[in-house]
Amino acid sequence: LVDVLGIEPLPQHILMPRVDPYIFWREEEVPGGWTRDLVEFRKRHPA
Repeated sequence: LVDVLGIEPLPQHILMPRVDPYIFWREEEVPGGWTRDLVEFRKRHPA
């Protein structure tokens, strides 16, 4: 959300810490990157 709004994340944006920490990585931040194949993803994870 903060990326979409273009604002700096602040501690006040957090109501409580997540019990299941999740890290969002951008494609350019991952060494070697990755390719997205939605068809292959849906084979393994049907909607």
